[in-house]
Amino acid sequence: MNHSARNPSSRAAAYRAMARAALRSNSSQSVRQRRYSAAMAKAHAIEDDLRRQAQRHRRFALAALRADSPASFRLSRYWSHVGQARALEAMANAGQGGAK
Repeated sequence: MNHSARNPSSRAAAYRAMARAALRSNSSQSVRQRRYSAAMAKAHAIEDDLRRQAQRHRRFALAALRADSPASFRLSRYWSHVGQARALEAMANAGQGGAK
């Protein structure tokens, strides 16, 4: 199995689950604490990487919007579509709320 293809947030959740399982294992207190700490350290490292990637993507998007480039046009068109989709969703939700 290719581990790099997995969703990083689900991998972090899996490490948190392993950490909780380590606390309930039939081992000595020191072994349980060591396993818990190791699993939580891996989960935190994955989450930190996700945060850094998100910041890097936001900086790129802002730079592309400021620049006069094809990427700027594509990003502005994307956000326009996102805004339209959110407006349609809000109208649909408002219509469902009134029908009750």
